[in-house]
Amino acid sequence: FVSESDMFPTPKACPTAIKDSTFAIQANGTDFYLNVHGTDTVADGRNVNVYSKDDALAQRWIPKQTTEGPKLFTKINEDFALNIHTVDNNCTMHTDSVDNDNDSILEFVEVADMQYKIKMFNHNKYLAIDGTAASGSNVVWVDGSANATVWNFIPETTAFPTPIPAPSTIVDKPFFIRNFNTKYNLNVHGTNTVATGRNV
Repeated sequence: FVSESDMFPTPKACPTAIKDSTFAIQANGTDFYLNVHGTDTVADGRNVNVYSKDDALAQRWIPKQTTEGPKLFTKINEDFALNIHTVDNNCTMHTDSVDNDNDSILEFVEVADMQYKIKMFNHNKYLAIDGTAASGSNVVWVDGSANATVWNFIPETTAFPTPIPAPSTIVDKPFFIRNFNTKYNLNVHGTNTVATGRNV
């Protein structure tokens, strides 16, 4: 006799620390972030890679607890979730649907505070950078937790802070900008001309 839970295991619930919040997901020990390939567009089969940090929707992810289990959605369009392309174990995006649950239900395996390995639950595979980590490197689903990439979940407000606006007292007004305690002003090199790449 085999217990029901052993026969039909269920994934652990999405961790409260990350559920329903938006994150940049960084490959630990690198400067590269989980990224939907392209220019803030998504479609079924769209490839997923890692890329240098870019303040774009393609690098913003939302872990959610769905009825079927945890999934990872892109902020480009929250109808699309992280997916396994079973033919080659590539990591892609796919429209969230019951028909695709088997290839999109995840388990977030905690390694440390806000650090997780991402497991494709029904395939027992883990998300990892394919080969050497570089901007544009592909990510795939691999066998064995030891081969998994550890991912840092960084809140979007920390990863992509909003710039502080310039003070209204100086906006749209002409000024000389002088180095403090010197007689030298900021200057565009040349004789009142400017071009792309001109030295300052």
